[in-house]
Amino acid sequence: MDNKGKKTSNMMTRIISGIIFALVMIGLVWAGGIVCSVGFFFISLIAYHELMDVFGLNNVKYMLYVLLGDCMLIIHYIFIGGGMPHVYILFFAAILFFMLSMLISIIDYPKHSLEEVTKLFVAYLYGAVLLSFVPMTRNLAAPDEKGIFTYGFFFGWMILLSAWASDTFAYFVGVAIGKHKAFPTLSPKKSWEGCIGGLIGAGAAGLLYGFVLKWTGHADFGKPKLFMYIGLFCSFMGQAGDLVASGIKRRYGIKDFGKLIPGHGGIMDRFDSVAFIAPMIYLYAYSMLNDPYLWK
Repeated sequence: MDNKGKKTSNMMTRIISGIIFALVMIGLVWAGGIVCSVGFFFISLIAYHELMDVFGLNNVKYMLYVLLGDCMLIIHYIFIGGGMPHVYILFFAAILFFMLSMLISIIDYPKHSLEEVTKLFVAYLYGAVLLSFVPMTRNLAAPDEKGIFTYGFFFGWMILLSAWASDTFAYFVGVAIGKHKAFPTLSPKKSWEGCIGGLIGAGAAGLLYGFVLKWTGHADFGKPKLFMYIGLFCSFMGQAGDLVASGIKRRYGIKDFGKLIPGHGGIMDRFDSVAFIAPMIYLYAYSMLNDPYLWK
């Protein structure tokens, strides 16, 4: 097969796997509840191990730390699926994990360095906890809400919409008119034109989504202009997440975090922007649900 044929084949593989990936994400957000929680548990688990591999910690020497992360992640998602108050969920997800990992490092002193424990915490927080904000957002519900179409149903879509619109517009605008390199050291293909295109795309998608909610009788979730601002901010955060992922890959000399998704790489290659967007959407949705006057 010549180079042209290989490029065509690779592009088809990328498109097909991308469509399958998108359908899975849409299905998980649509279903919500236990289905969404279980689905993102496995996504978070894979992402955590991908980063542990990159950091060189996913081996027998660090097995106790790896198992600690696995166990804490299981407990974390059991709490999410069981509807436990999120302040307790986040305590077990981050603070308790940090305390226990530090305790193990002290007991094992001087077997493991503080730098290794820091990498472990970064892998767990970035690869697992941040992604769990997707089901946490999706499962938000007012006291009188039941079924699929709860409060979090409408904000869960904004996570995917912001990430996909930002990535898509940034790519096509960058290819079409991108001339000024934004971060040549970290991401040579990223241009300022593409970055601006991502912001505009996510903002427009948020505005359109706000109008759709308004037209379908859900204007109480926020005004279209507010969703536009959310889209703009989420695009900024998503592009920041993409840069962080690029920086990690550049530092460790790898092209992709994994090979799970043909043509795309690993889980973290597809969720690097979502990891930074999901907590922002959750924060807004949670505060709107519990203190709506904050955003008036």
